[in-house]
Amino acid sequence: MDIARRDFLQRIGLTAAGIGLNACGASRLSQRTEEFHPQYPQRTKRGKALILNGDQWDFYHMENIVRAERFLLGIGYGSEDITILSAPYEAFPKQKVGYLQNDATEGGFYLPHIEGLATLRNTEVTLERLVGELATDQELFVYITGHGGVDEKKKNSYAQLNEPFARGRYDKLTDQHLSELLQKGKKSYKGVVVFDGCNGEGFAEVVGGENITAITKSAKGQTDSCVYFANEFFHTPFNWGLDDKRNVTLTDALEYTTKALDKGGAKAHITMRGSYNPILVPEVKPSSMLFSVFMPNSPVQSFREPTIDQLAREGKVFLVQDEAMHSRALAEPNAVFYVQADGCGACENLSSFLAERLEEKKKTVPVYVFKNDFEEGKVKNAPDTARLERELGIQITSVPLLLRWESGKIVSGYDSIPVDIYGYGNLPDRYSYMVSRVKIDRMLAR
Repeated sequence: MDIARRDFLQRIGLTAAGIGLNACGASRLSQRTEEFHPQYPQRTKRGKALILNGDQWDFYHMENIVRAERFLLGIGYGSEDITILSAPYEAFPKQKVGYLQNDATEGGFYLPHIEGLATLRNTEVTLERLVGELATDQELFVYITGHGGVDEKKKNSYAQLNEPFARGRYDKLTDQHLSELLQKGKKSYKGVVVFDGCNGEGFAEVVGGENITAITKSAKGQTDSCVYFANEFFHTPFNWGLDDKRNVTLTDALEYTTKALDKGGAKAHITMRGSYNPILVPEVKPSSMLFSVFMPNSPVQSFREPTIDQLAREGKVFLVQDEAMHSRALAEPNAVFYVQADGCGACENLSSFLAERLEEKKKTVPVYVFKNDFEEGKVKNAPDTARLERELGIQITSVPLLLRWESGKIVSGYDSIPVDIYGYGNLPDRYSYMVSRVKIDRMLAR
């Protein structure tokens, strides 16, 4: 593990929430205690729930975890009825996790307990356990956040899961396999499946049926942001706009969400299949729900800026935007050249980690940022980057790119986000990858 776990947890205030270390040094979360969500029972008769976050890089899916868990607690699930599989909090910038923790605390919550990594094997084991624990009259709620896609050859939709160590690829959960897992044992129960990844319409068409209502927030060929969907949908039962309804149902929540997204400029092409329509009336109305996510047509959006622009404005990095700054960068005896692009999710993630390390380290080499063009997932070299290629004799085909510059030459680099192996949880797949603070620090060292 690259970081001192106890130090990390103390910095963001999680040690008080029952998180600890095991004796052999591999990290894990301690068992749930009544310290989690004190205003809610640990178990109820409503049923069981699984929250899957398949994205181990983009932080907004971690926010979706908190939204989903608070929603489930509010409508009658106990804290121990909810299992969460995801990359751990340590895989993300401390400042962002700190903001998440502060928001949760203000609403009377702690950050959710994460059981283990969201790999396919861990998902299979967990779903088998949850389905086995369900009574006939109980409900199973499955929420999947992250990225999705369609395999045209196999004609199925899939959700991308975490990348287990030594497998060399991201795991995938297909719509057909999820349907098989939910029907395993032929136990009679009612279920809800919500998948908010793009291009995942098969999760509604294949998984939904007689006893399970399945929902995707995108239709075939459509890509819609899960940030807006999750924020609106998981607020629905607690929203003042529905207070005049005694029994808010799942279909009410979807109808209200669709209208809210359309009005806000974040149209959702929601697909739904199945006849199960549970009531979502809150057992307890939380004092505060989570975040304020402004829709695309909100004027607040215009004030947002990429992390790297914030760092440049604060004088912590230097943007190479003219010949003078370009010459200055190449004249440095020791420096880091960072090639990135606005609109690149991996770049924004790495920029957040750079911000964290630059804040914590008193002395670092100067960081020069070369902005590339990034459109529809493809890199097109901007003039300053093209010049960098010519002068250094390298080829830049992807972003982000970190290069260490010493005495007129490149001495090391990472043609991606620098990562290391991390052990977490007690489920079958314990090891995966996360951003390496140690490797970033080595790049920045004077």
